Amino acid sequence: SYGVVRTTQELGGAMKTAAEGSIKRFTDRSNELYDKLYAHIKPTIRVPVSKALGFMESTVEKYADPDAVGAGPAGVTPLGKKFGGGIMALLDDTRLSLDTKGEIPFSILQRLRHDVGQKIRGGAGNLTDDITRGEYKQLYSAIIADISAAAKAVGPKADKTLQRADRYYRRNKTQNIEFLDKIIANKTDEQIANLALRGVQHGASTITRLRRNFTRDEWKTVAASTLNSLGKAAPT
Repeated sequence: SYGVVRTTQELGGAMKTAAEGSIKRFTDRSNELYDKLYAHIKPTIRVPVSKALGFMESTVEKYADPDAVGAGPAGVTPLGKKFGGGIMALLDDTRLSLDTKGEIPFSILQRLRHDVGQKIRGGAGNLTDDITRGEYKQLYSAIIADISAAAKAVGPKADKTLQRADRYYRRNKTQNIEFLDKIIANKTDEQIANLALRGVQHGASTITRLRRNFTRDEWKTVAASTLNSLGKAAPT
């Protein structure tokens, strides 16, 4: 629930909760739009996966340890262990469904998009995780390229539905989600609150973007709290 908060820490906590809620609303709507695409494409139809497969293979190779010896999967460098290993697991799963033509069932490509999207959403706020997210974002783009090719092959209705889903995703990603991610990435609630306080003191840009993304109740909490803090700090 939202209401008047009394401390900077509480304000930061409310902002973080609101930012997470906004991202969830975006993600849910994005998934709804992609689900409409999937209604046009049979899950069993086999589709090429060259873009995603190529990216996963090159990423695993990039982080492979050339000095690794013995049987089993190649080793990875310490820096690449977390996300190189994660993408290696996705690559292994994809290869299980790959046929001699380099195609997989569309349902597998659909699941891959969902799984990578979850990994992107789960990595905010940590340096290594931020690197991880950068790799997964590139993989996500490669997956969308493969989905786009599949939609075009199916027909104009599927292609048009995909274009609508892509426009929504890309517009919100660049205009809103990256901004909200920066809020969540702050390590303390006080640091998050200072974003709003600085926005009021030094310009309307930050506050305008917050208001655009928050619900009415979320915004009322932030607006009242920031103005209250400024009033306390004003000279008498």
